[in-house]
Amino acid sequence: MRSVADRREAAPPVSLIDDPVARARQVRRAWAFLSVATVIALLLCSAVGGAAYWYRGHATAPQSARVDVVQGDRAFIRGVNQKNWNAVPPAAQGPPTYLHEGESLQTGDGTHVFLTLWDGSTVDVFERSQVQVAEMRATQYISRAKTLTINQTRGLVRVSPVTLAPGDFSRSRFQVVAGPATVLMKEGSETTGGGGTFLVEVTLDPDGESIAAVRASVRRGAGVVRAAGQEVRLAADEQTIVAAGSPPSAPAVARRDLVANGAFTPAAEGAKDRFTSWRDISTPGQVDGSSGRLIPVRESIDGQEVDALECSRSMDSTDAAITGLRQVLDAPVTELGALELTADVKVFDQNVAGGGVVGSEFPLIVRVNYRDETGAQKNRIWGFYVDPAPSGAIPPNPSLVKAYQVKPGEWAKLQVSLRDLTPQPVRLESIDGYASGHGYRARVTKLAIVGTE
Repeated sequence: MRSVADRREAAPPVSLIDDPVARARQVRRAWAFLSVATVIALLLCSAVGGAAYWYRGHATAPQSARVDVVQGDRAFIRGVNQKNWNAVPPAAQGPPTYLHEGESLQTGDGTHVFLTLWDGSTVDVFERSQVQVAEMRATQYISRAKTLTINQTRGLVRVSPVTLAPGDFSRSRFQVVAGPATVLMKEGSETTGGGGTFLVEVTLDPDGESIAAVRASVRRGAGVVRAAGQEVRLAADEQTIVAAGSPPSAPAVARRDLVANGAFTPAAEGAKDRFTSWRDISTPGQVDGSSGRLIPVRESIDGQEVDALECSRSMDSTDAAITGLRQVLDAPVTELGALELTADVKVFDQNVAGGGVVGSEFPLIVRVNYRDETGAQKNRIWGFYVDPAPSGAIPPNPSLVKAYQVKPGEWAKLQVSLRDLTPQPVRLESIDGYASGHGYRARVTKLAIVGTE
């Protein structure tokens, strides 16, 4: 006979059907599991949908730029991961040439290349320049964003983005990275209609290997220049200069001062040249062999003390000689809308009246040597004298732009536009300040060529 305990152990288990509390608990667990699974599924679907939408809106594709050589014949392209440069063929010799992302472009003497981007924006690459298109992209499915990044190692480029905002592209980034400096064109606004133009000029050290300075200027729109952890914002017609290892300078009026040391301040003792940035081009007379003298002097103009250069030669001299200085400029000027030459000149005496026999012997001459758009070398002179020619007229000289008769011992001002020259200069090679003739004495200071963009 079984005990009560044995009968209790042998009792069948209670079914969930017979236990409403357990059944309710199990149902709640099932619904909780289904709810969590549904939420996870919804989150996954949302993530996939969001990722697809983000990809559709942000996925980019590389673009290209058409290459047009508008001047010269020394344009070269180097492909990605290539060492050799390939010449850009003239447009008349085949289909258009295109520059792609990752490729580099180089221009030689007298060559100007015009790049037209896929969106209508343009990039001018002037002579003796080298750039690499590091990034040139636009969104692939929705026209919302575009990016252009140019790495510039030398020379001068002008970037002109179009339709930054509003328009098909709501986000745009156009920038030039030049050594330590990054130049970024800010987006336009609905009031300006977007777009703009900025220039970047890279100057190399004398060794031609490292960057000495970067000059960035904005012609239209606004820009940002970053270097050495600092940032400068530029408005239209402003510029900044980034020297190697330095932050950007404060914004200033956009201009290019092409002549250094126009006051002819003497160099430090022991320097190669007596006058900083200038070299002597004097020649002695061919008969008595005497040379003129280059003398640094202190002068006063309108009550202001200035340095000046005196060119003199004995008034007893009877043969021709040149006494003066030259500065190599080597400056492309195609992009400069205005180009002004100025100087202060004082003539004391001369023993060859007027401009001599052929209109080339003046006691003070300013000469500009340049190349025109054909690559031909040209020079133009402005002469100053105190004694008129016996005939009353200066003999014709194809290089002479104008001769000025000035009062002895009084300062006179030279102020002319080089844009009035024919043919137009595209590159300034050098500038000279000198005296020519037999005997003379004259002074010059504040010799400058200023270009505005």
